[in-house]
Amino acid sequence: MTFSDKTPEGDKINRMFKSGRTPGGDIMSVRFRLLGVLALFISGFAGLIVATGPSVEAATVTAPWRTEQTVASPAIISSISCPTTNRCFAVGLYTGQNNIYPAIYETNNGGYTWTSIGSSITNLASGTVLNSISCVSSIFCEAVGYQPNVSKDIEVGAAVVWNGSTWSNQSVPADGQEITSVSCVSSIFCEAGSTGAILLWNGITWTNANQTSISSTETIDSVSCVSESFCEAVDNVSERDNVSFVWNGTIWQYQASMPSLAHATILNSISCVSSTFCEAVGYTETSQHIVAGVSFLLSGTTWTKQDIPPNTSYLFAVSCVSSTFCEAVGGNAFTLNANPGVALIWNGDSWTDQALPSSIDQVQAVACLSSAFCEAAGNNFPGIVFLTTVPPNPTIASLASDSLPLAGGGIITISGAMRGSNLVSESPGNSGWLKSVTFTHASVSGYTTAVARLQKEANQAHKKGI
Repeated sequence: MTFSDKTPEGDKINRMFKSGRTPGGDIMSVRFRLLGVLALFISGFAGLIVATGPSVEAATVTAPWRTEQTVASPAIISSISCPTTNRCFAVGLYTGQNNIYPAIYETNNGGYTWTSIGSSITNLASGTVLNSISCVSSIFCEAVGYQPNVSKDIEVGAAVVWNGSTWSNQSVPADGQEITSVSCVSSIFCEAGSTGAILLWNGITWTNANQTSISSTETIDSVSCVSESFCEAVDNVSERDNVSFVWNGTIWQYQASMPSLAHATILNSISCVSSTFCEAVGYTETSQHIVAGVSFLLSGTTWTKQDIPPNTSYLFAVSCVSSTFCEAVGGNAFTLNANPGVALIWNGDSWTDQALPSSIDQVQAVACLSSAFCEAAGNNFPGIVFLTTVPPNPTIASLASDSLPLAGGGIITISGAMRGSNLVSESPGNSGWLKSVTFTHASVSGYTTAVARLQKEANQAHKKGI
């Protein structure tokens, strides 16, 4: 895939795709979660692959995914990490002023609003892209990617750390190339994938982790750590079939080959919940240049290919919280589908389609803390779309047996979004009794407390015959 307009952005994006090695050379390396989609809007396009699946209609399950915020920004989010249900961070890139810049967004209210904080990073060169983020708390996150080395005309690894108030640039090994992914289990233990190496963070410095099986040309595209003694990694495009590597607390070793497919396969993401359960997702290409999503399950020490719903062209990310719950996201890129974004749910037995809000072009990132809390990011050009599985804020009618009418007229009501802060305003009703309440980002617990208070107020009003 190439892009015809040689703008600075288009030229940079073209270089990103050169590392993909497939039979026909048309399938993209996922150097950055289908960055070419953004290029369509900034540099024109030519020679697109046809990404279509079988014509069979996939069964769609009514899904909890809903749009929480759309940000009008020429950006792509590649990774999300949520240390708590209130706090999440998202990283990627945005374009502007003839260059590419790192993008970082954060939410402090469970995804209701996202704010760009990318400009708070210092000492990162323009042209820097952040591929992955992993947070273990609200005061510790690691984000990794790459930045240009202008003097050598190459791109080198980049890492930044969050301490709860600021982002700081970190040094990485001098021979480090692009860093593709990161997984942390504490502030003193992270592993990060790169080309020909996996990097280890010990709380002080990044070093090359001990390994004997990864070749210098092998790109480790995704890493998932469960503990300091178990991590799993999958390669992207290698001289071998797609393989996995395992960390035993001391050394990275070759583990197993994935089931062979007819053509080259790109594995974008892996998520593990234990040393015996992991999911890895990506996509492959057929000899007819048809792109199809793929999923592999690690059970024990054996990888098996799974069936996924048809018409899934790409899977970019997966997040698992147990062996019976995972979310995977992607897209049907370059098709004429009205809603090419893809979301799949794993129930322990099979992957099933989920409905997405309309006009989601693709979904590149997902993070789940439980089966009831997942956040994702996609695109609806020219903006970013942040998605959530958190149910809409409940109404008074859904939590009470009646609408709590006040004697003498008026109804107690609650309106607005209800996550993130406390009760902010009250207006008195008849005879001074509370008539209505307005919430702004109030917590679920705060909402429940307020409902109980309203019920008490209403009962008192009724008893007094007001």
